[in-house]
Amino acid sequence: MPEISKQLRERFRAHSDNLDHLEAVIVTLQPDADVGQLERTGMLVERTMRNLPIVMGEIDSTTLTALSLLDSVVRIELDSTMRALGD
Repeated sequence: MPEISKQLRERFRAHSDNLDHLEAVIVTLQPDADVGQLERTGMLVERTMRNLPIVMGEIDSTTLTALSLLDSVVRIELDSTMRALGD
């Protein structure tokens, strides 16, 4: 079972009344995982890292549950904007 970040769980809990609510996520995979498997669960894949088994995209709560059942998924976390110090 993959690790799911606390922040992501809290975001979906806060929007539990809206099943269409989407969150931007970063999914860390086992090496050589099939990215197509993520799409088949309902994940809207937007980017993949070339040299790392990491995928970015959007999911709803149903897709979060489906991803959490995949052996190929290591971690699912909230994708957020990073800012440089002083910005």
